[in-house]
Amino acid sequence: MNFEELMSCHRKNKTVFNELVERMKENAVIPFIGAGLSAWIYPTWTSLIKNLAQEYGIFEEANQLLNQGKYEEAASLLEEEIVRNDFLLELHRIFGLSKLKDVTLPEYIKLIPHIWKGNIITTNFDRVIETVFMQEQIQIDNIVPHSAREKDRILNAIQQGLKLIIKLHGDIEDYNHLVLTKEEYDETYGKEEKGVDLTLPMTEMLTDIIHSKMMLFLGCGLGNDRTLQVIKACTNLRHFALVELPEETANDDEPYLPKLRNENGSFIPKFNERRKHLANHRISCIWYPHQKHEALEVLIKELARVICDLVPSTNKVDKNPETKNTQTNVNGGDNNVGSITANNIQGSTININIGNEAKKEPKK
Repeated sequence: MNFEELMSCHRKNKTVFNELVERMKENAVIPFIGAGLSAWIYPTWTSLIKNLAQEYGIFEEANQLLNQGKYEEAASLLEEEIVRNDFLLELHRIFGLSKLKDVTLPEYIKLIPHIWKGNIITTNFDRVIETVFMQEQIQIDNIVPHSAREKDRILNAIQQGLKLIIKLHGDIEDYNHLVLTKEEYDETYGKEEKGVDLTLPMTEMLTDIIHSKMMLFLGCGLGNDRTLQVIKACTNLRHFALVELPEETANDDEPYLPKLRNENGSFIPKFNERRKHLANHRISCIWYPHQKHEALEVLIKELARVICDLVPSTNKVDKNPETKNTQTNVNGGDNNVGSITANNIQGSTININIGNEAKKEPKK
C-alpha cells in the first residue's frame, strides 16, 4: 500500500488528511495511541483473553462474552478464575519489558517522537512508546492519571507542550493502577449503567484535554468503549482517526476501491452503522480497507514527510506485491461523512534499562 492508495479508499480521505496536517502544524493535535501500534510484538486483548481462557478451562464462557462485546466482563471472569495476583503475573509475563529487550523497532514507529514533540495519550499499558523515545535518545516522562495531583501535572504539560506519555489505563510495571476488569473500569469511568462520570480524576483530566486539543486516534478500535463515551460527552472539538472499514466492504478485485454501497445506492449496513457511530463522536475518518493494517505505517510515514520532512515521497508499504495501483475511488467514495470522517512511576522521568527492569518482580 502507498499513500495514494490509502487516500483512494474514500473520497474524503484526502480532505481529512489535509485538515489533519493543517491542525498538526498549529500544534492543535495530540495522538491517542491504541493497541494497534503494539500489535507487531504483543497479542491483541481479544486473543490474549481467548488464550488464557483456554489455558484455564473457561474458554466457552469467555468467548461468549467477547462475542457480545463484553471485554471488561471477560477480563473480570479471567481474573476471578486465575486469581488476581496470578492474573497480573500472566500479564507481566506477556507484556513486560523482557519482550522489548534487544528488539529492533519498526522504522515507522521510530518516527513518532519526531512527529509529536509534546504529549501522547495511550490506553496501552506496555512500554513500546517509552522504548522508542529511549532508542531515539529523546527524554520523556510518563504518568498514570489516578488522582488530582496527576491531573494538575498533566494539564500543565498540555499547556506548555512538555513531553509526556499519559497512560490512561496504567503501566505494566505499576500493578496498583491497571484498568483491566469491569470493576476497575467502573472505578475509573463511573458505573456503566449510570453513564460516564466526568467528576472522577481520569475522566475530568481527559475532558479538560479534549476541550483544548484535537485527538488523532491511531491503532484504536473505536468501538463503544468508555473513552469514547467521555469524548461524546464533550461538545467541543472535532477529532481525527485512522479507521478500518468493515469486512462487508472488502473488494478482493480492487482492494483500494471498497464497496461502500449496495446496488440500489444505499450504504452497506455495517459501514453505515460504523459511519454514524463515529459521526456521533465528531470523529473525522481516514478509512482504510479491511485487514490492510499497513495503513498505519503509511499514514505515519506521510505525516513524518509533510510535518518533519523525514521520509522520501515514495512512501510505499507493499504487503502484496501483486496488488495493482488503483484510480480515484468511484465505487466506494461517494459518502456524505463530512462530520466523521511499573513500578509506581507516577510521572517520573523514563530512563529505562530494559535488561534490569525485566527482572523486577511485580508488586503483590
